[in-house]
Amino acid sequence: MAGAFQTSRDIFNHPIWQDVMKFRIFFYIYGNAVFAEEGIKVGNVHVKRGQFLKSYRNLIDELAYTENRKIKKYPLSSVQRKINQLVEENRLKIEETEHGTLFTVVNYELYQGLDNYKTTTWNSVGTALEQRWNNNKKEKKDKKDNVVVEESEEKNQRD
Repeated sequence: MAGAFQTSRDIFNHPIWQDVMKFRIFFYIYGNAVFAEEGIKVGNVHVKRGQFLKSYRNLIDELAYTENRKIKKYPLSSVQRKINQLVEENRLKIEETEHGTLFTVVNYELYQGLDNYKTTTWNSVGTALEQRWNNNKKEKKDKKDNVVVEESEEKNQRD
């Protein structure tokens, strides 16, 4: 799978950031969820936008990590417990299928909807930058003029 997905920086201030295992599970599911509006077909299961189809065992393999030069895997019971917590927190919904567990990221549109991260348009950003640039030039000019005025006043006072 290739491509990119967006994440709000608010995640760093959220309690999920403190729970490494829960964060990794959620981030992995959220990051691999289907983005396409039309979804995809896996066997006879239609995986919609914001959903991810995976067996728990494959999920455990893909969440493997290296610690002290050893590859470690989370225990199945721990992964199930963390996923159940995510369900209780209304972050995920799960549904069993013949091809694995269908994970649905609740509020996927809030996470991936492009409109949610637009506070300004590129045109207004450009205009704001131009205004800032022009203000900086004006401030520099004013400072330069003040220096010249101050020097001439000092010169007049000496004479």
